[in-house]
Amino acid sequence: MADIVLFMPRTGIYHKVLRPWMPLPLLNISAKLVQEGYDITIIDQRTDSDWKRSVVDALAKKPICFGISSMTGSQIMGGIEAAKVVRECGDTPIVWGGVHPSLFPKATVEDPHCDIAVVQEGEETFPALIHALESKRTDLETIPGLWVKGPDGEARGGVLRPFVDLNKLPDIPYQLIDFSRYLHRWFHEPYVVEFESSRGCPHFCTFCYNADFHDRKWRSLSPENTVSKLLQLKETYGVESFHCIDDDFFINLKRVEGIMRLLVQEDAGIRLGLQGIRIDTMERITDEQLELMVAGGARFLQFGVESGSQKVLDLMRKRIKVDQVIRVNQRLAKYPEIIAFYNFMAGIPGETREDVFMSTELAMRLLDDNPNAYISPFHIYKPYPGTDLYADVKKLGFHEPATLDGWGAYDWTDTAGLTEDSAFLRRVTAASYCIDKKIEMQGDSRLLGFMAKLYRPMARFRFRRNFFSMMPEARLVI
Repeated sequence: MADIVLFMPRTGIYHKVLRPWMPLPLLNISAKLVQEGYDITIIDQRTDSDWKRSVVDALAKKPICFGISSMTGSQIMGGIEAAKVVRECGDTPIVWGGVHPSLFPKATVEDPHCDIAVVQEGEETFPALIHALESKRTDLETIPGLWVKGPDGEARGGVLRPFVDLNKLPDIPYQLIDFSRYLHRWFHEPYVVEFESSRGCPHFCTFCYNADFHDRKWRSLSPENTVSKLLQLKETYGVESFHCIDDDFFINLKRVEGIMRLLVQEDAGIRLGLQGIRIDTMERITDEQLELMVAGGARFLQFGVESGSQKVLDLMRKRIKVDQVIRVNQRLAKYPEIIAFYNFMAGIPGETREDVFMSTELAMRLLDDNPNAYISPFHIYKPYPGTDLYADVKKLGFHEPATLDGWGAYDWTDTAGLTEDSAFLRRVTAASYCIDKKIEMQGDSRLLGFMAKLYRPMARFRFRRNFFSMMPEARLVI
């Protein structure tokens, strides 16, 4: 059968300082097609220094289409680079998928670098598109999950497809990639790969894309399926550490308990970094359940704290209290096996410098109370399409980019003109990188880890004193 070519664009600064994560979006949409016998080529701009030659060589086989996966932001620019090469080589249809095309399908399809957009999940939509292209169908816009470019350049489509049942999906075809290139450091583990056991989140945080992309619907693998897939990866590739990238791994605590019991029963010998857990969920977890999680291999819990200001937490609809965060962290300090990692952000409309200082003070309190606690870099808030807060910030003067490359130039270290404190927030972010050992823990560069260690005393001084003026070193980060 004819080839299908899939492309993973670079991810801005992250691909320069961290080894790339597994290209799961491309592997996921390939699974059914591999099962059907299609020959699929995956080109990863993050790992292939001669990616243009790889694209040209792949296009010489006259593939059915060229697929690009992209989030909003700098990843779009890498996708556009690849699309330009495709255009120069002929008339292969260019298909975009991922978060950004799903949130802006019409604008994406009407861009000259795109012919078709796959909206939301692609495991069933993309194979349906391939079959339709092979059979020369002219009514692609009627296929659920697709938007297509019409004869006059206008976008057509919009019929949504139901969410997939994760338990019925074929095995991920890891053989399509060089697995070893995606092993990276995380939570003190030298070789970690990404694993997805659920999708979506039912909560109401105003800054999160889930409300639109997943319609606040949560779906998951069964405990049996989760453990089976983890053990299969360990047996096939020798991996013992996994980074679970679920939006919220802990929505169903009975499922979590089931997974952990099976891991203990199987004597799995694996270690898990669990990305999604809420502070209020952690309060509901009993000591017995927490001890079971430790026995099952849980070694890293990542919490969305976001702010030390109750006012800002309420603006975000986080539905947690600052004192809950402190209590949870103090409790986790009694479990030295577990790394507690707390996400923070700054720059939410309505936030003041005093609110930011409440966040810096909470961050240091968490580090002081728990020797196994880490703080994320303070992420500067940017309006993300599809979130509840997005309409509000547009009223405050945010001008939405009108083109695909405009979204590609979307700078995540800037505040989009929503505050006059942009420079201050960038300085806080710069110091936040070095207040603990996260760069040594998560980064793959020994040099960066050494530099962060040297700067740590100054970074902690700035956080403790809220002293972010006269900060020439910030230029190294921002």
